[in-house]
Parts: sequence; structure tokens; C-alpha cells
Amino acid sequence: MGRPRAVLFCMPETGHFRRLCPLIVDLRAAGVEPHVFTDRRFAPEVERAGGRFADLFDGRPLAAADDSSTPFPCRYVSFAGTYADELIAEASAISPDVVVYDTFAAIGPVVGRALGIPYVNLCAGHAMDPAAVDELLANHPRVAVSDACRRAVDALRTRHGIADASPFLYLTGVSPHLNLYCEPPEFLTAAQRRSFEPVAFYGSLPPASDLEARARTDVPAPFGEAAAVKIYACFGTVVWRYWAADAFAALQAVSAALSDAPGARGLISLGGARLDSARRSSLEAGNVELAEYVDQMRVLDEADVLITHHGLNSTHEAIYNRVPMLSYPFLSDQPGLAATCARLGLAVRLAESVRGPLSAEAIGHGLDELAANDRAIGRRLDEARSWELGVFLGSIMASETTAAAEGARGRLRRDPFAMLPFCGYDMGDYFAHWLSIERRPGATLPRIFGVNWFRKDEDGRFLWPGFGENARVLEWIHRRCDGMADAVETPIGLVPAALDVAGLSVDLDELLRVDPEQWRGEIAPIRDFYATLGDTLPDELQQQLDALERRLS
Repeated sequence: MGRPRAVLFCMPETGHFRRLCPLIVDLRAAGVEPHVFTDRRFAPEVERAGGRFADLFDGRPLAAADDSSTPFPCRYVSFAGTYADELIAEASAISPDVVVYDTFAAIGPVVGRALGIPYVNLCAGHAMDPAAVDELLANHPRVAVSDACRRAVDALRTRHGIADASPFLYLTGVSPHLNLYCEPPEFLTAAQRRSFEPVAFYGSLPPASDLEARARTDVPAPFGEAAAVKIYACFGTVVWRYWAADAFAALQAVSAALSDAPGARGLISLGGARLDSARRSSLEAGNVELAEYVDQMRVLDEADVLITHHGLNSTHEAIYNRVPMLSYPFLSDQPGLAATCARLGLAVRLAESVRGPLSAEAIGHGLDELAANDRAIGRRLDEARSWELGVFLGSIMASETTAAAEGARGRLRRDPFAMLPFCGYDMGDYFAHWLSIERRPGATLPRIFGVNWFRKDEDGRFLWPGFGENARVLEWIHRRCDGMADAVETPIGLVPAALDVAGLSVDLDELLRVDPEQWRGEIAPIRDFYATLGDTLPDELQQQLDALERRLS
């Protein structure tokens, strides 16, 4: 019996292909042979990720299927209806066990259904409810569906059994088998999640090997000379297809704002768009550089602020690099993602409406708001991104010794993850293992919450009743995971802003109070404990301890 095989489909959309790459890596690592049908310009990356490249457009030009429908991805539906028979035959020759497709690749479910195998959808955007999208686009004044597209839709319905086929199948093609959602669970509400069931959450970042390569220090610094504030602005690539004039006007406001910002240095990326020399000159200033295209992850590694349209990749690359955002969405799922980031405290809106009027003054006010709330936004970014902090908190746990641990019972000692008596290998390597999970392609990281059920007041009485009342804390945790519970920033992390204590005799203020002096007294014992681990202690944990000490000072 040979290795299992997967056929993957991706249309010529760079951002979508970027989200597919980690999946190719993961499939290969799991012993699956990935055959990737996509555009020829992605061939080197497919092969580098461990996949077998197949030219989706060899003898099947997209323009021959449809050269006029708007929005442009309607042409991908025309492509599916036009070339379905050929692609079903080619995929069948591979004998795949599963089909995986980016949502824009409407051909994916067609092939899966024809071969009678499961087909898995890699979701194309943020919270794109299929029913709502279909209704919105069907009546949108900018939509122009060609006759070729309508014929292709009819073929998909009548010949290939896609009963819900429409010109907008590139957004509505969810799978009854599995939908991989390219954001953490916190970015979907419970109601939104129902549209994608059955759903699993998958990352939107490049493979770990790419992240490591982009972290090299031998690449020239993207902002050049040192600056007090480094501001990066980019509205992606798709915006220029439909709203080029609006994007250019917004970037003019950005350039004007940055040229007036003392100590600031700006970098504007056009996302591959080409402007004539006059328009390029109007965007450039002494402290503002213009680039047609940049390595965005490399730039975000240095940037202090991102001015963004809230494309899915751009947003999560900013979060990964802990860069606060100023939001100016244009279309599609971008306004929804901007609203989610505002709700999570990761971004500040620049305009009240989508593509609303944008001035240099509004951008200046946005930068001022980010600066005024720097600590709070930083904590929200840490919460959204930092696995290291959770591992650090687990590593410094202390508890009273029990029968499982050597020594006198009841004595307080460091017991990381409550695992010291049970861990069969070096604890420093154990911590490194936990930290490595963050860097795995597509890793879905759990939220980490710390509790101390046994705190006592000055009279030696427990502050919390425990037992069944612990469900009140678990309720807050669940609400927090769903984005429905507020928290307050403290030097040791976020604590509940409120907790349901109805019917209890509890001093909630004392229960949730963080005593900096008491925590400062913990720093030296933690350092002593870390010293016992020797050279295997990961640097990240030492850095987290240093950061905690600074926050407590």
C-alpha cells in the first residue's frame, strides 16, 4: 500500500497561495503526497514545500473561459465549468484520497464530488458568511457577470451536480466534510462559526522555515537609518483592481501625515501596483520611501505601526510581529476583520465608514491614540500572539510538595506545569518543546489561564469558596475565549474585569488584586530556580522574566 495522496487546487492569488503553503508542508510531514494544481509562478515554492507541482493553466487559459466578469474571481467559476472534465480526468489519474482547495478554486468540490472522495475547503477570508455574500453580490452595482460565466454555472449545476453553483461560488463553496479556517478561534463568534461547520482552525502564517529565513540579519534594514517611529503602510494587491483611485488618495494622506510626523520614518508598499512617475513622486517625501513590493514579514519585524486594509495575511502577520494597526478597509471581508481587531484592542479605525474620507489629520490622531494606549494595545497583541508568556507562567508555578515529590510534604517549591515529579527528561528541553509548538506551521494554540484557588486573607481564610463555585471562573474563561468577557491589564497578565459572584460572600477586589511588591519578591526565587536548569533554559523564558521584572518596577 502506497502513501496517501492529496490533490490541492489554488487559483493565481498570491495571498491565498501563501496560506496554502503551510498545509503542503504539513501534509508532506504527515506522510501524504501533495499534488498541487496552481499557477506556474508558484512552482518553485510548491516544490520547496515538498509538493508535486501541476500547471493548472497548461492548455487551459483563464481568459479563454472568461475574460470579462467582475469581480475578477467570478472568472474562476467560469474556469471550473469550462475545464471540469479535463481536470477530473487528470486528478483521477493521481488516485487521490482527498481534495483540498482554496475557496476561490471552485474546481475543487467539482473534482471531489466526481471522484467520490472528501473535499476540504481552505477558507479564503474572514467570516465570509456564504448566504450573506451571495445575496450581497447578486445585487451589487459593480457586479457584471458574463454570458460565459452563466453558461459555466449552468454546466456545474446540470452536468456536475453542484446544485448551489452561482457566479459567486468562489466565496460560497464551503465543504460538508471539513473547512479549514485560517485564523485563531477568537476571530469568529459562535454565530459566525456555524456557517463553516464542520470547521478546524488553521494558521495564516508562512511555514516555519520561511519565518526563520526572513528573520536573517544579513538583509538590509527596510527602514534604512534609525528613526523614533517606523511606520509601514500597505493596502495589498486586490484593492488596486477595484478601488485604485481610492487607494491612491488614501496613500497621499498617509504620505502627508508621515512627512509632518517628527522623528518618523515611513515606508509605503504598492503591493505590486504600478504608478506613473508623477503619482509616485507625489507619495515620496524626505522621510517616506515608496516601494512597488516588499518582503512584508521582514518589514513588520522592524515596524512600529502598520496602516492596513486588513487583508487576512497582513493582519495576522502584524499580530505575529506585535505591530499595532491603523485600519482603513476597502472591500469584501476587510471591514469585518477591521471591526474584529478593534473589538480585540489590536487596531484603531481611521474612518467611520468603508473607504470614508481620510485626511492627514485623521492619521495623525490615529498615531496619537496608538501612542497614548501603547501599553494596553501591546498587551492585547501579546494576548493574541504570545505563546511564550503562557509557557513562562507555567514554568514558574509553585506548589506545596505532595507524596509524588521528594522531600517534606507541604513545603512550597517550584513545580513547572505540575510536572516535575513526572517529567522523564530535562526540564529545559521540556520548556523548549512547549515553545516550539508556536512555530509549527498551522499550529492552533490554546489559550492559557492561570488560577490560584488557595489564596488566603489576613485571617487565614480562603478568599474563594472552591468546589462547585469554580464553575463561575470556568464560565468567565469560556466567555473570554468567545470575545465576550472584558479583562484588566496588570503586570502579570490580564485578570477579569468582572466575575459572577452573585450569592457569594466574596471580596472580589481583594480576590483579583495583583500585589506588585509581593510579585517583586518572587523574582529572585524564580531566578534561583532557573539557574538549576543550566544551559538548557530557553532564552525566551529568561527574557519573559526580565520583562516581568521591568513591568513590576
